[in-house]
Order: sequence, then C-alpha cells, then structure tokens
Amino acid sequence: MNRKVIRKWLAISMVGVSLTCFCACGEHKHSYADGWFYDETYHWRKATCDDIEKGFQGLHNFIDGVCTLCGYEDPDYSEESDEPETDDRDDEPETEVPKEDPALPDDDPSSAERPKPSEGGGSDDPIDPDDEPLDDPLGDEYYDSFFVLENEYTRGQSSIDGGLKYTELLKEDELCGYAVATSVEKSSESEIVIPETYWNLPVLMVDKEGFQECASLTKITLPDGMLFIGEGAFKNCTSLRTVVIPSSTWLISREAFFNCSSLSEITLPEGVREIRYAAFNACAISSLTIPNSVHTIATRAFFNCKYLGDVTFGTGVKNVGGQAFYGCGVRRVNISDLAAWCEISFVYDNSNPLSCGGGLYLNGQLVTKLEIPEGCGVKKYSFYGCSSIEEVTIPSSAGRIDKGAFMRCSALKSVKFLEGAYELDSFVFGYNYNLTELILPDSMKTIRVNAIYYCTNLSKIVFGKGIALLEMDAFTEISSSAQFYYRGSAADWGKIVKNSSWTKYPGQIQFNYTD
Repeated sequence: MNRKVIRKWLAISMVGVSLTCFCACGEHKHSYADGWFYDETYHWRKATCDDIEKGFQGLHNFIDGVCTLCGYEDPDYSEESDEPETDDRDDEPETEVPKEDPALPDDDPSSAERPKPSEGGGSDDPIDPDDEPLDDPLGDEYYDSFFVLENEYTRGQSSIDGGLKYTELLKEDELCGYAVATSVEKSSESEIVIPETYWNLPVLMVDKEGFQECASLTKITLPDGMLFIGEGAFKNCTSLRTVVIPSSTWLISREAFFNCSSLSEITLPEGVREIRYAAFNACAISSLTIPNSVHTIATRAFFNCKYLGDVTFGTGVKNVGGQAFYGCGVRRVNISDLAAWCEISFVYDNSNPLSCGGGLYLNGQLVTKLEIPEGCGVKKYSFYGCSSIEEVTIPSSAGRIDKGAFMRCSALKSVKFLEGAYELDSFVFGYNYNLTELILPDSMKTIRVNAIYYCTNLSKIVFGKGIALLEMDAFTEISSSAQFYYRGSAADWGKIVKNSSWTKYPGQIQFNYTD
C-alpha cells in the first residue's frame, strides 16, 4: 500500500472518530450519575456517558466535619475545635441580612393627615406595627434564611432537573436548604408538583418570581415542609386555578399570586402567619377562610378580588392593612369570637371587609343587636360599613371609641353607652341615616372633629355633665330641627371648652338645660 493511500485512510478514520465523539457527547444533553464523587476539596457527579465532564461540581460545605451534600468526611475535623470547618465562597458577596421587611413602609399612619370619609384612606397605607413580633416556631435561622433568599443576597450554585431549577440557599457560608424556580425559559407545563427534597436537601421555598407569567400553568402542588412562598412567585399566572399549600407554610410573600385571574378557590392552611402586600390582588376568589394562625393581612392583600363574597376571619388576626379588601364584593363576614374581632387594628376603612357593605355573622347568626364584650375597646373602623347592625351597646370598658368605628352602618338606629366611655374620635358615626337619638353618658368628656358626620336624621343629642371639650365640626350636618340637651346648668355649659364652630348643620341651635 503506497503512502498516499495510507495517509488518506488515516485522515478518513480520524474524521470518523471525531464525528463519532461529537455525536456521542456534543449533540446531546448530559445526564449524571445519582451518587456523588469527591476528593478532598470538591464534590461532583459524573456524566453517565464516556465524557469526562464533572456535573454540579462545587466546594464541600462542612457541618460537624461532614459535607452536607455529598457526605465526604473531613479527616482533619475535631469535635474539640471551636467551629466546624467551612469553605469560603469567594464569589458570594458578604451582605448583612436585613431585620425588617423592606416591602412594607415604615411610616406611622397615626401621624398622617386624617383622610376625608370619601377618600377612604391612602393607596399605600402601611400596617400599624404590632408590639409583639411574629412568633416563629422554626427559630431565627429559618426566618433569616428567608430574607437572604428574598433579597437575593447569598446564593449558592443552581442546577436544573426537568422543568425545575433548584438554587442553593446560603447564610454565612452555611447551607440552609434549596429554593425552587422555573428553568431559564418559562415552563409550559400545565401541572407541576414540587418535590419535598432535592438531592437530600429540603425544598423550603418557591423562589422570588419563580413561576411568574407561566401562562400554561393550571395547578401547582407545593411540598410538605415548604416554609415560604416567595415574592411574585406566581404573579400573572392567568391560567392558574388550583394551588395546594402545605400546612408547613407560614408566609405568603408580596404579590405571590398577583393577578392570578383564574384562581377562584384557595385554601389557606392552619400555620400561615402572614399574608403580605397584594398577595392575592385581582384573583377570582369567591370565598375565603383566614385561619386562626394568621397574624397580619398586609396592604392590598385581596385588593380588587371582585368576586369575593364570603370571608371567614380566624381569631388570630391583629393587623389589616389599607385597601386590603378594597374593590371586593363581600356580603358576608363570618367570625367566631367578637372580642377577637374588636381587637383587630384596621388601618383604614377599606381594610375591613365589612366596608363592602356586607353583614356580620357571629357563629352563623346575623348580628343585628351588637353588644361589645366587657373588657374590649372599640378600635378604628371595627364595624365600618356593616349593613346588619341595628342596635349597639358599648360597655364601660370601651373608653375611647376610635375613628370610623360605626360609620356607614346603614341600619344603625340605636346606640347605648354605659358609663365609662369618655371620648368619641373622628367619624365614629357618619352617614347613619336611621340614627335619630344619641344619649351620651356623664363619663363622656371629649367629642373630636367630625365625630358625628352627616347623620341627617339625628334630632336629639343629650350631653352628660362630664363633657369638657367639643372640637370643630363635632356635629356636622345633622337634622335641621335637632335639639340639644345638657344635664347641667347654663352656667356649667358656658365653662366647657368649645370650638366656635363645634356644630355645623342647617337651622338654629335649640338648647335645653335640665338643671
């Protein structure tokens, strides 16, 4: 065989070998062995083909001398050392974990200018801060881990398995768990089940914007053990109809289900603690049960859920943010504990689902005669907009009746104060067209600006001897034939501090003294 033929044969053979290798390894996606391989520094998973690529290679993360991922044992580890050895991750920035949620403004709503009744509060009303922090049974480690992830601070390596992407969650170089997100391109799956673990690590959270705008997604099942649903996790998933949330979940983050316009049913399990800003904004929810474990419902949490007609409140709710139920059609609010309801801090009128004009039901019975429990106060907007209440008895423990407490209670016609109540705040009564008589106890000392507002059929007002201050427009637009009575003398009435325009209504003041 001459040299030219030999060279030609060798060239063809080399091309064939090259094409074979290219087809074997360059034209397909690698799959990797189930188990980990490691040396003293790294761990990895081998490609199942003959390629030498090391998949998912990374530094060991030691806790008590054992790598949490691959199980490699550090031969130099000693239990007597001050700290378990960990590997530095130079590519991850050192960032202080914030202690407060940046999504919520810090303004104190009590310092803001009082809105007019027609304004219904601001659009970005902050939640009144509660004195007690949320009780986190899982400890600070998990709580801080959530903020590490939500604010995109310290993250480890990511890997893709099928249509899901898993991202390592780090806190001070300590592996805490895995977060879940879609792959780089939005998933086209209609139903997705997220596993409880990935490579023996718990899946703790749906990642921030993880499934955002997955237009084909109709059902998502979250695993037992999941703690957090991240910010914007399912935002604009307009085909999403079913969400299975495990009882381990205790935080639903900002805009988590924003504009899920096909989501008509949602079951919030006992265990959820917080529902954050606009979490279910513009969803198609028709009925809602808020479990006893929920502590805070943030601003716009259920904003513009126009099909929402039935809401059941648990006994643990303490704070409800501005516009939480604005634009909803709530006709029925169900409660089991009136005292717990009276303790809720509604930031503005539209924080209260009763502001939609529905009726209040206590243990299944429509409330027409409301008796505030002894020992309770009457907080702001507690019964704003309630259409069912006809009679109210306010106990001696009430003290100050807060702003807007009974405003727009369209059926209200009788209010009985027991001795002890001492102040009416602004807009306590407003647009109560069936209210004709208001008899104030001797303990009542102060009536604030616009406390009685547009109660146009109110024709009889009786002041007790304890009245000391009447602010500007304390009585605005009441009956033109209204008569005032004072349980004291004209001389005593003259000593009371009164703004020159403490009453503002058509007609002349008709005053009567009982002494």
